[in-house]
Amino acid sequence: TNYLSFVKSNASVPDQYVWHMEGGGGDMQGGNGALQAMLKTYGLPQKPLNIDEYATYAEECPSGAAWWISQLERVNAIGLRGNWLSGNQLHDFMASLISKPDATSNYSPTSGGYFPNGEYQVYKYYNKNMTGYRVGSLPSADLKLDTYATVGTDMVRVLTGVRITTGTWQITINGLSSVGLPTS
Repeated sequence: TNYLSFVKSNASVPDQYVWHMEGGGGDMQGGNGALQAMLKTYGLPQKPLNIDEYATYAEECPSGAAWWISQLERVNAIGLRGNWLSGNQLHDFMASLISKPDATSNYSPTSGGYFPNGEYQVYKYYNKNMTGYRVGSLPSADLKLDTYATVGTDMVRVLTGVRITTGTWQITINGLSSVGLPTS
């Protein structure tokens, strides 16, 4: 609130609203809702959202990536994964999206043999295969499961992830007849 008060009084509206989401407890819908309320309070304009670091180290896995993609897409935010490594590994593993032989047991910054991990594959699938147009989705009531969905001319694609927990959830898809499929 101090920052937004300063922005208002100084007429120094930023090009983007930027913040971190690495605490492990928040969600984009709640964070964006709080921002929107504060912007309204101070009479400030809408601007693009940029989450300049997101996800805890434990969330940087395939399921966590899908959860974060869903969260960022829902509020039209761009995002950059946090990089929790240090030393040479900070720059050697593309923020933990790739690995190489002996990466943990006998690490050498000069060795080669890189390969993509499972989380890399989720981002690759998201980039290449989540085509068509984005449709609305909601997270589970406990905010642990989330989905990002697209509809093409003949297919509905749903990318689903959880926030590093176990449980049982249901996914309901409405309007399947719009792509020529049975309604249930």
